[in-house]
Amino acid sequence: MNKKDLIDALSAKLQEDKKVHYPKWELTTIIEPALDLILEALSRDEEVHLNNFGRFTVKHKKGSFFYNMNTGQKELAPDKKILQFTPTKNFHFNDNTSDSPATDAPDSEET
Repeated sequence: MNKKDLIDALSAKLQEDKKVHYPKWELTTIIEPALDLILEALSRDEEVHLNNFGRFTVKHKKGSFFYNMNTGQKELAPDKKILQFTPTKNFHFNDNTSDSPATDAPDSEET
């Protein structure tokens, strides 16, 4: 899902559940600054906690040594920042899809 899909889904959800119609350009002017604020906080290594959804944190991964095949030398990879998402305890996926394979036990064969 990209930002356009998110705005389309939010517009449909608001119309369906709350019987409220917001123009998509107005939802865009709300969502884009909110996402920018989240990105700015994460770039400052701050934790972003969204109630009933989850927590975004930035983890620092120390650089590691690797063997460069071109030069034949050991080199140090640079340090990295990794975005980590931890869902809250009451975060659930809707598993109402029938795409999952059946987990029935196989029939026993007679010999």
